[in-house]
Formats: sequence, structure tokens, C-alpha cells
Amino acid sequence: MNINYEYYKIFYYAAKNRSFSRTAKVLLTNQPNITRVIKILEGELGCTLFNRMKNGVTLTPEGEILYEHISKAVELITEGEDEISKANDLQSGTVTISVTETALHGVMLPLLNEFHERYPGIKIKLLNEYHFKYLHYTNSLGTDLTIQLPEDHLWAAGNSVMKNGVEFVANMPTEEIFTAPLKTGINGVVYSAMPLVDSGNIIDKFYFIIRDGKIVEAHAEKGEEFLKAAISVDEGASYFGEVALVPYDSPISNQKILFYNTLFDENASCHLAFGEAYPECIEGGESMTREEVQAHGLNYSLTHVDFMVGTADLSIVGTTHDGREIPVFINGNFAI
Repeated sequence: MNINYEYYKIFYYAAKNRSFSRTAKVLLTNQPNITRVIKILEGELGCTLFNRMKNGVTLTPEGEILYEHISKAVELITEGEDEISKANDLQSGTVTISVTETALHGVMLPLLNEFHERYPGIKIKLLNEYHFKYLHYTNSLGTDLTIQLPEDHLWAAGNSVMKNGVEFVANMPTEEIFTAPLKTGINGVVYSAMPLVDSGNIIDKFYFIIRDGKIVEAHAEKGEEFLKAAISVDEGASYFGEVALVPYDSPISNQKILFYNTLFDENASCHLAFGEAYPECIEGGESMTREEVQAHGLNYSLTHVDFMVGTADLSIVGTTHDGREIPVFINGNFAI
């Protein structure tokens, strides 16, 4: 039997956390990857390892036997990896910095941006640990938008796990981190930072006025009729399904090339999407029915259209459930 170690590692964390979604959060991946790996492992071993329930998972008798042995091996390997990591380089952890406002803008931000480039995985850990209730967007275009996030939201990245256990990112280059907004929790105005190409039609210099999550006004200097048609596909098309963070100083953005292709252009800018929300952006979402996902506050639609809102002066401030305000973006780039 030739089973990749990464499969056993994922099994270990799933058993330890008793949840596929929490395991995805810990391993910086998404729930479908965890589910797929566990199914492959169960197929290779010829048994069921987990009892699936609405609120998580529990080990079967066979799973208990495997966990007893695997836990010892994973803990020993992890201990060895940690010792080597500490000796050679910084890969993870928490760094707390206390500085004045002047020092933050004059000295720390350039250093923090360099740090984020070297250790991108830390962003997701921080965002999930802060568990923001609101994000407030402002910039010189006129964007002034407050986005409420679902209570059980998760930030995810575009990485996946192949059958052999190797992680990869299909959409390269990218620094995108995304989650889903609360369907009825967006208020304010948001201006596009780049043209949008939808169904072959160019829509440029547009903005939305949003009230209780719904787009109540849509205006564009070019292609306004196409914009209004796009948000009228169905009831959910006028609500939002994605909140994505991308630093303005990204590989695609620095090329200063407009591709007129959302798959490429979205990697150059923070963006939002009207329409369908991704179930993996809430804890346990991948195992929920459509009705259950909607009950958790996520939008449903037949469409999902990304548009870019990131600028060089974009500010995003997160508000935690206990009322703390924490800068997420300053001058278009990550501040945490």
C-alpha cells in the first residue's frame, strides 16, 4: 500500500479538529480538498474513517485505530519540522508590533509588505483569527462601503490538493484571499477601478449604490445597459457573493497591462462579485444544502461576476465583534 504522507496528515488534523472545515482553516486550504483526500484515503484503506454529521465528524472504530498510530507519527514529524524551521527560517507564527502612527506609515509598512511577500500564508491565519464582523472600504474614487461578514465565515485561497497529496494553485500568479459577505449586510457606494468585460461587452467607469445588500442603483459611463442587464439575470444577481483581497502591488498589477479578461485582471486588484457565493466560505458549507447555505446568510444566483475595486489608495478597516478597528489594507496593500 503506497499512501502519501500528506493524506495521513490531513486525516490527523481532521480527527483532531472533528471538522473538515476547521481542518481546512488550519491547513490553509478549502473544505472540498479535505473531503476529497479523506474519500481517497478511505478508498485506499477499504473502510470508513469518519462518521459525517451536520456539526462535524467523529471517528469510526477503524478511524480510532488509525488515529492511535498516525497521531504519534505526525506529532514526531511535526516536532522535527518545527525544530528545523526554527533553525533555518521563519515560516509561521504570531508577531505583535507596537508602534506610533508616524512609525507605522514611515517605517513599518514597507517592511510589512516585504514580510507578506515572503510569507503569504500568514495573511489567511490572521484574517480567520480576527474573525471580522465588518470591513469598511474607502478610496479617492468615491468608494465608501461597509461589508458585513457572516458569523461563521472563512477566508480561503485558491490552492487545491491533487490526488497524490501535492498542493497547487491553478490560477497563477495570484495573491487572492476571498470570503463571502452576508447577503443583506452591505451598504454604501462602490466604484470600479478597472473596466469589466461581461459576455463580450465592455463596461467602464461604473459604480453601484447598495442598500441592505441589494444594488439599488447602477451607473456607468460606458456600457450601462449591459451592467444593468448583468445584475438582472435573477433576484440574486443584484446581491453580492464574494469579497476578495489582492494587494495593489501584485505581480499582475505591476505589469500595468489591462487584459480585459476577468481571470487575469482580478489578480491585479481587490475585487467584489455580484451573484453566487461559494459555500466553502462558511464553516461546514460544503456539506450543506442550498437552503442551509442561504440560511447562513449567503447569496444564491445563477451568475457570478467579479469586478475590480482596488486602487493605490484603497483603505480597508476591519471591525471585530468586540468593536476593535484594525487596518487590513493601507494604501492599497495589506497592513496585517
